[in-house]
Amino acid sequence: MALAQEALFCSAPNTERGMASVLSVDSKGKLLVYPSGHSVVMRIVQNPTDIKLYTQHTAPVTVAKLSPSTYYCASGDRGGNVRIWATNNEDLTLKLETRPVTGPVRDIAWSPDSQRVVVVGDSKERFVSAFLFDTGATVGEFSGHSKQVISCDFKPSRPFRIATGSEDMQVNFYEGPPFKFTKSFKEHTNYVNCVRYRPDGAVLLSVGSDKKAYLFDGKTGESVGELKVDHSGSIYSCSWAADGKKVLTTSADKTCKLWDMDSSSLICTFTFEDTTVDYMQVGGAVAGEQLLSLSLNGDLNYLDARNPTAPSRIIRGHSHPITCLVCDADNVFYTASTDGVILQWLPDGDSHRITGKGHTSAINTLALVGGRLVSCGMDSLAITTNPKTLTFGDATPLQGGATCCCVLPGTPTLLVGTTSHVLILKEGNVLFTEAAPYGALAIACSATDVAVGGKDKNVYIFHFDNETLLLAQKLPGHGGAVHALAYSSDGTQLASGCAGRDLFVWTCGKEYQVRHTLSYHASTIKGLHFSPSSQYLVSAGLDCQLIVWDLEAGTKAVTRGHDGGCSAVAFLGHNKVVSVGQDACIRLWALSD
Repeated sequence: MALAQEALFCSAPNTERGMASVLSVDSKGKLLVYPSGHSVVMRIVQNPTDIKLYTQHTAPVTVAKLSPSTYYCASGDRGGNVRIWATNNEDLTLKLETRPVTGPVRDIAWSPDSQRVVVVGDSKERFVSAFLFDTGATVGEFSGHSKQVISCDFKPSRPFRIATGSEDMQVNFYEGPPFKFTKSFKEHTNYVNCVRYRPDGAVLLSVGSDKKAYLFDGKTGESVGELKVDHSGSIYSCSWAADGKKVLTTSADKTCKLWDMDSSSLICTFTFEDTTVDYMQVGGAVAGEQLLSLSLNGDLNYLDARNPTAPSRIIRGHSHPITCLVCDADNVFYTASTDGVILQWLPDGDSHRITGKGHTSAINTLALVGGRLVSCGMDSLAITTNPKTLTFGDATPLQGGATCCCVLPGTPTLLVGTTSHVLILKEGNVLFTEAAPYGALAIACSATDVAVGGKDKNVYIFHFDNETLLLAQKLPGHGGAVHALAYSSDGTQLASGCAGRDLFVWTCGKEYQVRHTLSYHASTIKGLHFSPSSQYLVSAGLDCQLIVWDLEAGTKAVTRGHDGGCSAVAFLGHNKVVSVGQDACIRLWALSD
């Protein structure tokens, strides 16, 4: 028996309000690279489900840039660390690790010969550093800035030049190697968010929060004029097409604009259906013929100049740890995260965001009740959503922050566990409340019984009778708080997992008895689910392990599921598993003999 990854739906690009986000593409426009959580994502532009992840950073990654040769990538994080690693092998071998700045790395650029790297960011000592990619030896001294440097670029032709843009509202130029300060441009009246050389190196373009764009001679750094852009908000990025004839700009005014640089005229303006702050355009790239932009909410937009009013494709993902998931009979599943976001995932990998007035804090549990999606969160609300409209609906107040929920099979009855109570809900109304001084952490339902896992290391078995709960049995024996429960589809077995790494399978009846004691997890067990046949049980834990147990044969299949820990897991049919975790990724697995 083996468990192999079949598909990966990775987390959204990292974004930060008021700060530009960098998207990097190779010279052929085929490969897109960007930071996501503690990882770097590499995906094929025209086949975005073809993904590689680099996961060796210990702090959130802020920028990643491919070398011109594409053999290496340089990535920087919030701790000021830069890692240079190979892209042309499966191990993504580390070439160099250094810490050129002490604060967040904001931008990285490579020399055209792929031998030198310039890094900018925030620091107590220096804001700009350049070094050889293989040894880390410095190749210049960079003065001239008094505040955090946001953007940098290497002139892609000889003689080498470096340009930088800063919060001190300056564009600085450096000659070398060894590099030294030569010139400063001070016409910007707000942060300089992006500086980029034209692919032939003859022209530099700078854009900033003052809604201005300026052009410079690539060799001398002399100003050659202003590009008259009509953005009404901060301009966060500018990206040249490979032929140097077009530029894409992105802005906080929720638009992107494509410019003809021969005539300095506007070709088209890209707009978005939603004009809330989430749709500020904080990054962009030109990948061959494909135009890309990044929304503040993490949406990666595929722009089409033939239809500038709507992206031709949107790649969505979570940007915070995923806490829960639920699947329907058609293999459509829903995931929720700690920032209150819910995504719907279709079998073909496409996804949609639930919109409207939703949760204000973490969503801990999801359930499907009579064709409706119910989400329960730490904001003490249960919100019912129609999956067809993808809009949050009516909210039901709960007694305490919700930690878990389940549906009584074959009924529209929902049971919700909170930090202090267990509640029975039907059609948005609370019908019954049971005090839970033990703190409900997990809940599961069979046709007649309800199991509740508590912080006190016990499982409480209730009989469901006339829309009330009657305590029937208490199951001791766990070594920690019980975080995961699941009944088999026929209701004859109950699985329970806890913070003490204990995993029990109980035979259900008048008196529950331990049938299996399953040992392998090294940390808290967070998710459990039986296969439709009840032969297999899948478990997920904070030890990053995903395990499928064959309860009949007594064997198991183990794989590393998610960096940071697995949060929830479910069977999709008899031989497929979906898992979610702290890395904000969703993974599909195929189970084979």
